[in-house]
Amino acid sequence: MVRHGQASFGKDNYDQLSEKGQKQCGILAEHLIRTGLSFDAVYAGNMIRQKDTAHEVISVYRSQGYTSPEPCIFSEFNEYSSREIIMAHIHDIARKDPSLKADMDNFYADKKAFQRVF
Repeated sequence: MVRHGQASFGKDNYDQLSEKGQKQCGILAEHLIRTGLSFDAVYAGNMIRQKDTAHEVISVYRSQGYTSPEPCIFSEFNEYSSREIIMAHIHDIARKDPSLKADMDNFYADKKAFQRVF
């Protein structure tokens, strides 16, 4: 089981691989090839970053002459909505730790703020 490559934190469209995420997929595929791993099936969620991760890995396999099945897409592999969960509890968080107020204001723009609140 593989988690998707790095998404595009702080961008208008978070649900896409960042440049680093694309590189991570290539590095992962190279590693899997070196270990001799082949796939009978490939599954992914239907989020863009999940599908793109599967396609990036498959692409590296195929570019090196290996066969790989097309991914089967299932929404059951999608992530939960962290935004909805966090927003439902953010007022409790602020009451318990007022020092997080500034971090909450920058929650989706500053990685460190996101990490502290999360």
